[in-house]
Amino acid sequence: MLLRLLKVASAEQKASVLAVMNKTREQKTDQDVQYVLSLMKSHGAIEYAERKARALVDEALAAMKTVHWRGEPASLELLESAARFAVERKW
Repeated sequence: MLLRLLKVASAEQKASVLAVMNKTREQKTDQDVQYVLSLMKSHGAIEYAERKARALVDEALAAMKTVHWRGEPASLELLESAARFAVERKW
């Protein structure tokens, strides 16, 4: 998300984001974090990351279907459920 933001943000916004990211965890304020999050939202960086994650899970699950699995079918179902949960959960 951060890389996507840096790719699409204005030069001024990039400089501000980099200034925040160069601070230590202790130096970052709630305002710093909210600023970066607001930019991520306004530039669609979060949605972009969600779309990419879903596409990668879909690709991985499709590849799994081409492999002859000799284990328990429930294991594959659990793996698919975990992968889908990771990208579909709402925060």
